[in-house]
Amino acid sequence: MNTWRKHPFKEGCIYKAKESFTGFFKGGQFVAGQNYLFESAGYSRYDSSTVFTFQEQGSSEPTYWWWHDDHPDTQCQERFEIFKHESA
Repeated sequence: MNTWRKHPFKEGCIYKAKESFTGFFKGGQFVAGQNYLFESAGYSRYDSSTVFTFQEQGSSEPTYWWWHDDHPDTQCQERFEIFKHESA
C-alpha cells in the first residue's frame, strides 16, 4: 500500500460504513450500514490525500474515499468498522 499515513484497512477485508458520506468530490457515495471490500490505498501528492479504493458488496464499480492530509487521524475508525476479516 503506497501511502505515508497509517490506517487500519487491510486488503481483502470487508468494512461497514458507520455513516453516509461522499468519498470523492465527483461522487463515490458511502451509505451507512453498507459493506465495502477494501481493495487498495495510494497517495496523491497533487491533492495531498490518501486515496482508498473500496468495492461496495453487490457492485462491480469501485468507490473511492479521499482522506485529505488535514483530516483527523481518527476519521477511518469514525467512518468504518470491520465487518469481516476476509472477503468470502
